[in-house]
Amino acid sequence: MPNEFQDGDVRLFMKNNYAFGGNNCCVIASVKPEQSPTSVYAAKRVAITGMGAVSAAGHTLQAMLQRMWQQQTPDGLTQLQLDESTREEFRQMLGAVNKNSESRAFLNQRFAGMDIDSELDKATGVHQITDLDPRKTLRRFDPRKANLISTFALLALTQAMNDAGRKIKRDGQTLGMILGMSKGPQATVDRYLQSLFPDPTKVRTSEFPGSLMNAISTFCSISEGIKGYNTSLATGINAGLGALTYGYELVRQALQPQVIVGGADENMSTFAVYLQALSGDLQLTCDPAAFQVYSNHAQGYIPGEGAAMLLLEDLHHAQARGAHIHAEIIGYGKDNDGSFFEPHDVVARSASLSRAIGQALQEAGLEPHQLDLVCGTSDGTPLRNAVEIDALRRSLGEARRRVPLVNYNGWFGLVESSIGLLNIAVVSEIMQRGEILPIPYTQEFCAEDFHFVTAPLQQAVNTALVIGATEGGNHYAVVLRKTA
Repeated sequence: MPNEFQDGDVRLFMKNNYAFGGNNCCVIASVKPEQSPTSVYAAKRVAITGMGAVSAAGHTLQAMLQRMWQQQTPDGLTQLQLDESTREEFRQMLGAVNKNSESRAFLNQRFAGMDIDSELDKATGVHQITDLDPRKTLRRFDPRKANLISTFALLALTQAMNDAGRKIKRDGQTLGMILGMSKGPQATVDRYLQSLFPDPTKVRTSEFPGSLMNAISTFCSISEGIKGYNTSLATGINAGLGALTYGYELVRQALQPQVIVGGADENMSTFAVYLQALSGDLQLTCDPAAFQVYSNHAQGYIPGEGAAMLLLEDLHHAQARGAHIHAEIIGYGKDNDGSFFEPHDVVARSASLSRAIGQALQEAGLEPHQLDLVCGTSDGTPLRNAVEIDALRRSLGEARRRVPLVNYNGWFGLVESSIGLLNIAVVSEIMQRGEILPIPYTQEFCAEDFHFVTAPLQQAVNTALVIGATEGGNHYAVVLRKTA
């Protein structure tokens, strides 16, 4: 190891990196072109052969889909109780923030004219998974080792593998796992942080490993014996779509014959729910029907929890083993708007999503009029509604008036990292049934030039476009095709 600068002709260099929980990375690179042979591969076709989900609408994917097709909308939400101790936390936080002139100016700009006390007095609820007994379906389940979010993930993973007819024996290295994360294991993080007070020397160090973003994929992989390529993408809302595109490339480039992609989320604490509601995106309500996506009177989203997992596989490999194929992924696109510090820049965000849609359609070899269905994943805020609508208007042209547009987040709440995959699971079922379900709850829509589905629609769906975005500006578009 040199202790001072040295002259040298560096042709190739290697950089190793690692993180807590087992995420390791090694990059071999060069600042000079053509230092190693160009890699080539024969692109594989990628199919979805397994699906699993757990949500407030059903403990299994099949239970959720059955409830949706029977139009059994939720009767209510699980109500949260804002007790006096939580109110005191708000007072202490605001008091601490007001001591700093810059943060005080930000608060005055953001919340000027808002009666915070009256907001805290509002009753609210969330889509919460209740009466769940993992031991009924999981072979090896130790509640001492599994936090809530990991339990959701493992349940969805087990369903997806069973659905695909995939059993790991001594071939765990042939199955990879890419997991998208939003807020991660919040309850575990909260317990860890709470243990720092009042005496930091008595911190509960045993909680630390489980508080990491990749703790969930690690838990699932160890539980099921997955030993292939494994990583977590902590990119926020719709991180599962990012995981899907990542896993798609692993299979397409023949780096892994099979990959599990997914997302998992648990509900925020009561304190966090009310704090986020003050920002305007989350609405305080006890009525599930208040979550109206693409509404002319959009009020924001209602939180939800759960997990969704898909098993991606080389299409020919799947056909050779006689697997049922839910759909084939025939194209995707992704783009970043570069406007993280300008979150309300609808023009930049919709242009970015439009570019992602264009990439996906080009790779799929489709024109907009050849789509049979478009499924959005907007969280129901005016901003994200506008981004999706403007991007689709730009990308689809006149076809937008004919192609049905849906979004099913109202059924299970905003399950942040998983919403794109949950909607893909519903779209795959639509392809099999030939019936498009309506958008729940919304009566008056924010645009008149789109074919919003407001009642069950009998129609064959052979191609579908699913779109989504993260709060950080990543935009995704995925094209699915029904297989014979």
